[in-house]
Amino acid sequence: MVAYLRGVRDYLKIFSGKPTTERATVVDQLVGYLSVKDSRLFDQMTLPAINPDGRVNGADLQAQRDWFVSQSLVAAQGDCGGRLPGGL
Repeated sequence: MVAYLRGVRDYLKIFSGKPTTERATVVDQLVGYLSVKDSRLFDQMTLPAINPDGRVNGADLQAQRDWFVSQSLVAAQGDCGGRLPGGL
């Protein structure tokens, strides 16, 4: 979990705020491995929000699960919020 949170915080540092040379280096690497080949598109993208402390929004998780159930993509199961460890 510690390594994951370090990665999350590095991600947030690079992709939140003003462009830096470190961000340009990461974007160049992403362009080399992803189907997105225009590095300028990364300035226009809305990237996923991740909590720097690893917290999960239980209500949002439940809403997403409910959508998947409504689309018959998964079977309904119990309350998602009650299953999060440590009261996240």
